[in-house]
Amino acid sequence: MRLGVLLTTMPVPIAVAIYTASFGLWLLRHRNVRGAVGAFILAAGCIAAPLLLLLISG
Repeated sequence: MRLGVLLTTMPVPIAVAIYTASFGLWLLRHRNVRGAVGAFILAAGCIAAPLLLLLISG
């Protein structure tokens, strides 16, 4: 896999994952543990899905 493909493909999913993880931290501070766990899982999926697609196709 080329570095250029990663640099052009991954910035948006990484930004979405950071935003979602910060929302998870906010939920955790407000004692909503189940929501925070769900937000962290969603943030991990935002990173994992594009990387898996790049690895499978590339």
